[in-house]
Amino acid sequence: MSRLIRLLLIILLLLALLVTVAWLSRAPLSEAVVARWFAAQGVAARYRITAISPSAVTLADVSLGPQTLPDFTAERIDAQLGWSLLSPGLKAVTLIRPVLRATLSDKGFSLGSLDRLLPKNATPQPLPDIDLRVVGARVSVATPFGMLAGTAQGNGRLRGGFTGAARLDPATLAGAGCTTAVPGMDITVAMARRETRLAANGLMPRLACAAGIANTLRWQLAATLPPTLDSYRATVTASTAGVEGGGYRSGAAKLTADASAATLSGPLAGKFTLAATSLRGAAGTAKQVAANGNYRFDSARREAGGDALVKLDGAATVVPATWLRAPARRAAGTLGQPLLDGLSARIEAAARSFDGTAQISASNREGRLHAAVTGLALAANNGARLTQTGSVTYDDGAVSISGGASIASGGLPVTRLTADGRWQRGAFDGRATLAAARWMVPGATLDALSLTARSDGGGAILDGGVRVSGKLGGGIVADRLGIPLALRLGPGMALRFDQHCLAVDWQGLSRATLRLAAGRVRLCPSATAPPFVGQGRIGGALASDPVRLAGHYDGTPLALSTAPLRVVLSGSPTAPRVALAPAAITASYGARRLRATIGGTVGANSGNGRIDAAALDDTGLPVAIDDAGGDWRLDHGRVSLSKASARVTDRTAPARFQPLRLIDLGATLSGDTIEAKGSARLDAAPARLFTFAATHALASGTGYATLDTGRLTFGPDLQPYQITENLRGIIDNVVGPIVGTGRFDWTPDTLTSHGSVRIDKLNLATAALGPVDGIDGTVEFDDLLALTTPPGQTLRIARINPGIAVDDGVAVFQMLGPDAAAIDSIRWPYAGGTLTLAPVTIRAGDLRREFKLNVDGLDAQLFLQRFEIKNLNVTGTFDGVLPLVFADEKGRIVTGRMVARQGGGLVQYVGAVGSEEMGAGAKLAFDALRRLRYNELALDLDGDLDGELVTQVRFSGTNETTATIGGGPVPIKATGLPFKFGITVRAPFRALLGTAASLSDVRPLLHAAPAAPVQPR
Repeated sequence: MSRLIRLLLIILLLLALLVTVAWLSRAPLSEAVVARWFAAQGVAARYRITAISPSAVTLADVSLGPQTLPDFTAERIDAQLGWSLLSPGLKAVTLIRPVLRATLSDKGFSLGSLDRLLPKNATPQPLPDIDLRVVGARVSVATPFGMLAGTAQGNGRLRGGFTGAARLDPATLAGAGCTTAVPGMDITVAMARRETRLAANGLMPRLACAAGIANTLRWQLAATLPPTLDSYRATVTASTAGVEGGGYRSGAAKLTADASAATLSGPLAGKFTLAATSLRGAAGTAKQVAANGNYRFDSARREAGGDALVKLDGAATVVPATWLRAPARRAAGTLGQPLLDGLSARIEAAARSFDGTAQISASNREGRLHAAVTGLALAANNGARLTQTGSVTYDDGAVSISGGASIASGGLPVTRLTADGRWQRGAFDGRATLAAARWMVPGATLDALSLTARSDGGGAILDGGVRVSGKLGGGIVADRLGIPLALRLGPGMALRFDQHCLAVDWQGLSRATLRLAAGRVRLCPSATAPPFVGQGRIGGALASDPVRLAGHYDGTPLALSTAPLRVVLSGSPTAPRVALAPAAITASYGARRLRATIGGTVGANSGNGRIDAAALDDTGLPVAIDDAGGDWRLDHGRVSLSKASARVTDRTAPARFQPLRLIDLGATLSGDTIEAKGSARLDAAPARLFTFAATHALASGTGYATLDTGRLTFGPDLQPYQITENLRGIIDNVVGPIVGTGRFDWTPDTLTSHGSVRIDKLNLATAALGPVDGIDGTVEFDDLLALTTPPGQTLRIARINPGIAVDDGVAVFQMLGPDAAAIDSIRWPYAGGTLTLAPVTIRAGDLRREFKLNVDGLDAQLFLQRFEIKNLNVTGTFDGVLPLVFADEKGRIVTGRMVARQGGGLVQYVGAVGSEEMGAGAKLAFDALRRLRYNELALDLDGDLDGELVTQVRFSGTNETTATIGGGPVPIKATGLPFKFGITVRAPFRALLGTAASLSDVRPLLHAAPAAPVQPR
């Protein structure tokens, strides 16, 4: 504007000069003078004086500048003259259809060759006091954005009263990454005595730039200039229906700015206000955005700047998932998850609706940008507050912080950040601290957080620590776990542990019913390979002092100690892994002592390793476990044991069973549930004895286990004495299968069990009873631990042969425990009758055991046939009782008796008679036994089963065959003679068959008969 005004002054002055010279020296002379002056300035000038008089001069075809494309032309200029003391002067000027051409470039505004006419550093002068009339003027300006052209007209006194108007032609402009179509622009000028007012307005239907688009942009300009036109004050107002760009879109927006300058080309300064509604973008929204501030611009110094108070109302933003949600997912199952979830939820709640203010200042001098933010304050609808203290500044690529920020309320931890330093080229030079107070969320507590960072030789040293409470992972709960930090931050954000040792401590650790008391572990970085995090990797090694833990498990004292531990770190920050070198661990639980060597590798949610040399010593347990080992694995909180084995031995003396080897052991710990399964065999033999499976819930303390022998077959390769020495010498030569199953159920207060043993035609031999064959049946246990059964358990015994084979027995009994059984009965069919063991209770600790064997309906003839006794025939039915007493490892029949039933029977001896030297009494007895009808017969048995057994046989009756009574002069032959026999047999119990066989040859017995004949009665 200054150059146009100065040009107008030059034209008017030249015109005044031209008119004066023309009038004084008339036209030819004036043209020559003016032509020489323009030539001296380097400006080509062409015109014609068409009329001249004392009161007026008319110029035609005025042209200044190059002939082909002049910078200024006018079809005609009319000048009215006025006189003062004999000197003419301009009174009024009329410009008919003047045309002005100019350019705007990076070098500034240029009027072409007319620039040579402009005085340098001219002192501002007021406009001449003349009337100016402009008719049909055109102005064109060539700019980097396109050609601007328009028309203008005006009329009035320059020092008061002139009014003019201009209209910009439609144009399309493009540049600086923007394009727009300008339908026109209106400009008005009103000159008063004390000031000149300039007004302009225009419309840009669409301003499209690389950074964004403004739709329906309307603007207005109002400026005021002094009479000298060397300074101005202006106000610009711009409004748009909407702006979009950078991923944002707004509703209506309005900008108002005022400006003032002491000179037309000097520094510019002013104030501005900006307001926009309905701001929306991918990162967030705001109902209203407002800014109020100041700006300044100095082109000579290439400096611009300003400051503003920026306000957001009803704002909302989206918190990127990578900030908190993604780390929370990576921390699933650990203490970090509830803290990060809680922090994320509360920040997201605050980000859904908040208001904010900030004071922002910025300047750019010679291309160097400086900006500062102070007074930042955010207030969320959920109550969260963020308040900035001090300032954050940006200066030519460097960020400086002096002060800090605090966060409070809205469920967020009370947090304070302070910093004093400078961040430049990826490095921080200064000091910063971060502190957070106690903060609780469901499942975790941040008890304290303190962190200090200070620059050190191109890196930074981080010191401090965090104390937290909650679930660490794998079901472990920590109480005030303190984790110290001593890290060195190097180039590329690489972290390396400092060289000094740190102590991790806790007030308590727990898992289900496990409770560990307060403790600490000292960790020391490896001197040759300290832990580090950088370039997407984790590495290094740590060592610890021996670890000592103490506490309770399910109310029972617990202690654990380890040898010094060494761990090696690997992996990446998102997938770290920790390798534990095999280390000896010793634990005690009440009276139990456990030792093992454990090693392996653990990642974020997975791990594997091995347990070796494990042993359990518990004086409260009847067994000891050693030589145990197996592979362990961790998979997303699920701990498993596989390919494991262990040896189990009996602690009692003498041992109740031979050492067992548990094999194919597998166990899992998932959540609070333990599941296990495996098999058992003899440690010294490969035969598998049984399989088992178990489940236990740690939280409730409930669970169950099942046991299954499958078809366990005894034979040459497996005998009961190989399982338990207690059976050696009691049963032997066991052949046949058994199938056993069992189930155990428990709660914190109860333990129940039940099961069964199916015996399938089992054969065995016993020391006391001889062979026992064909044992068959199922025994149902109602308590496997107590070894008790319901009454009425039944087993079938195909044959038992203690010397006399007894077939098809049925035993009915009840187990009362490991050392007692109640026998309801054992019944055998025998020789047409039955043998029945009377009810009796057997206890392992009894020194004396008494049994009663009842004989019912024994058929004597069938009995003799069973033993194939050929020369003796006995008929009759017998009943009796055989009391048995076992004491001092010996058995005895005490006053056993068998009696023939009423009606008696027949005794017949059909064997050889024997020697002629037999006495008369013997001959008489022999004759009677040829066929003796007895009416009474009794057997009395008494004696040791393993020693001498005394059997007394007493019977009486009459002979049915002729008996010869000798000893007189005449032998007497008679029948129906009464006889009474008494026979005593002394022999071992197992020689009873021999005794029975002796009854088939009565001669040895009768040789001892008295010589005198028995007299009939």
